[in-house]
Amino acid sequence: MMGLAGTLLGAQLLAHSCGALLRDMGYSAEVQGLVLVGFGSLLPHVVVAVQALRQHHEGLAVGNLIGSNLFHSLAVGGLVAVIKPYEVGGAFGLGTLVIVVATAAVTYLLLRTEEDVGRAHGFALLAAYLALAAVAVP
Repeated sequence: MMGLAGTLLGAQLLAHSCGALLRDMGYSAEVQGLVLVGFGSLLPHVVVAVQALRQHHEGLAVGNLIGSNLFHSLAVGGLVAVIKPYEVGGAFGLGTLVIVVATAAVTYLLLRTEEDVGRAHGFALLAAYLALAAVAVP
């Protein structure tokens, strides 16, 4: 019960403080949504992935992260479009699409190699996210 209460409180604090910070910095509503929804849906998966890696279940960690991203991108995006079609533009233009596709391709290549995905790879993927955030600036 305490874990659930902590999770709910943490989510509220994250949403309110991050939203206020982004608003004060002048980011558009699209970017605010991208960051808040991204972090809100990411954090539980990071916890599962870290726990899986600590217990040497690398496949579970990778499957959890990639599977959740595919589900969020395709199923949720598709369901929303079925309910109410929407126009993609503004912060989600061609630059965003190029970075997302390139990051997906690099991630695929990383997972197909026999090497471990190490810190350098992690920093490269974080840099791709920062590039995505830079492209989405209003």
